Amino acid sequence: MSDALHAVDPVGGVDQPDIAKPRGFGSPYLYYVVFIFFLANLLATMDRTILSILLEPIRKEFSLQDSQVGLLGFAGAIFFALFGLLIGRLTDTRSRTKLLAIAIGLFSVGTVMSGMVMNFAQLFLARVAVGVGDAGGIPTKYSLIGDKFRPEHRASALALIQSGLGIGAILGLIIAGVLAQAVGWRMTFVYFGIPGALLALTILLTVREPVRGTFESMAVQTAHAPSLGETIRALRSNQTLMFIVLAYSFTVFGLQGIGYWVPTLLIRSYHMPIRDVGVVYGTIIGLAFVGGMLVGATISSPLLKHDRRWEMWLPGIANFLVTGCYVLAFSTSSLAITLTALGTATFLLGTILGPASAAIQSTVSSRMRGVAVSITMFVSALIGQGVGPWAIGYISTQLVPLYGDGSLKAALQFTPIALTVGGVLYMIGARTFHQDRVD
Repeated sequence: MSDALHAVDPVGGVDQPDIAKPRGFGSPYLYYVVFIFFLANLLATMDRTILSILLEPIRKEFSLQDSQVGLLGFAGAIFFALFGLLIGRLTDTRSRTKLLAIAIGLFSVGTVMSGMVMNFAQLFLARVAVGVGDAGGIPTKYSLIGDKFRPEHRASALALIQSGLGIGAILGLIIAGVLAQAVGWRMTFVYFGIPGALLALTILLTVREPVRGTFESMAVQTAHAPSLGETIRALRSNQTLMFIVLAYSFTVFGLQGIGYWVPTLLIRSYHMPIRDVGVVYGTIIGLAFVGGMLVGATISSPLLKHDRRWEMWLPGIANFLVTGCYVLAFSTSSLAITLTALGTATFLLGTILGPASAAIQSTVSSRMRGVAVSITMFVSALIGQGVGPWAIGYISTQLVPLYGDGSLKAALQFTPIALTVGGVLYMIGARTFHQDRVD
């Protein structure tokens, strides 16, 4: 029995299952899906970005230390810890398009509420609510991509979709910088939360639910849906996935910690006005990331046709190069060198998000992808999104007696170590990649 669910055709308006033969990547509908998922990533990134640029005014209004401000980054990780695995299981057994629409809708509510809080505790809870968007959106998008695109097209599709992260960084920083200076940090949150509701409705009405396992063998497609226990046991025996999870988590530790605190660093150590941080830093980082994503989308397909292990090798190599860029960025007193190094690092990271994301699709069957992605997000949320920003804030607070306002810059110099560890883990995981492939 087919498990295809009915959905609205975005062209003809007819309620029908998405059971057409596999399409080429050039299909207009698939480009439409890429665009919608691109928008979902863009809005999620804009929210995370505006938090980073609003940290300093929030800290001053509530009289917080860096260690306390760092806890706001941990807020979203709590949702992963409590509900991430459940959402992953629902992704493998329920309508993924409906789950995605609900997640984005709740994400928008949390963003609006972030601007209406009266104290730090309420803001923390609002950011926990925002975590719904990431926890529900990531596994559903990944799982849908696995069943809508051929294996050789997934890395390119994911690279284009994830370019929303770069554009979101541009728009988030620039618009938030301008708005924060004009209307304050509270109304900035409110304005940024409204578009998500419209996107949630669009997904619910126009994105069709595909047949699970479209590109897998018939034996895999007709197999019974594994129980949660069977899924966990299968994933635990998947050596490549374990290295992907750890490598991704250490990478996120470095990136989230850095991305969370860099706008504050520019304001505090280089005395840049919040508007200038948004416009200058936002433009550099956003264009670098989009450029990297486009280059990654271009080079991924030929490399992967030659050897699919490039899904692991590219992230590993990039991590090593990015480490050097961040060491330079946080050891110089020149603003120009700092911004150049940050831009170069961001470009390199943009080139590998497609392959790194595709690696999970390639090593986990369709009926387990939701849980696999949720486990990855769970671990990375705790290590990266949670511990990363908080650890840097805590170290910065401890270094205040020695470095004063330079304590944050000193704390950031520890973060590149995590990226090196992530690169090593990607390289080790590549050794078992072929034996764990499912397509």
